[in-house]
Amino acid sequence: MRLLLIAALALLAAVPAAAQRRQAAAYTPRFGVGFDATIVPDGNGLLDDGLGVGIHGRIALPLNADLSAGIGMGLDGFVLSGADEASYLATPEATLILTLPRRGGGVRYLLGGIAGYVPLSEGPGPGGPALVAGAGWAFPLRETSFYIEAAPALIIGRRTSAFALPLRAGVIF
Repeated sequence: MRLLLIAALALLAAVPAAAQRRQAAAYTPRFGVGFDATIVPDGNGLLDDGLGVGIHGRIALPLNADLSAGIGMGLDGFVLSGADEASYLATPEATLILTLPRRGGGVRYLLGGIAGYVPLSEGPGPGGPALVAGAGWAFPLRETSFYIEAAPALIIGRRTSAFALPLRAGVIF
């Protein structure tokens, strides 16, 4: 009888521990990496060819079930005008990510924060800090998720402001 009581107490002690492990796993950092295409409308003086392609990565740490804090970095090459006219842009960013209630397939989220648009080569236009606000969708797979997002940015240059529209798709680990 004592052995049965000890086994029951051990089982009861293990149940909260398993729940705590699941809760801790829900708050582990998530890593995302993907492709990035940044559209910069002509006439704003940022970059000549207006379309940059590159990569973007982000680390997001869940603060609770609905809100995460993320830091990311992108690198785009505006190379469609040829190698001689190419320019490159780094885009570090810090964002808050709000997960919306689930409806249908996938998880929708909103993101907002600040970024920097930093030209890495001699280019025709300014860089500067930026305000970012966007939306995305993550589609769970087995152990990862596929995501797509749009994160429009208002770039605040020294003499002028510019608009940029990064479109991203990738995988979250």
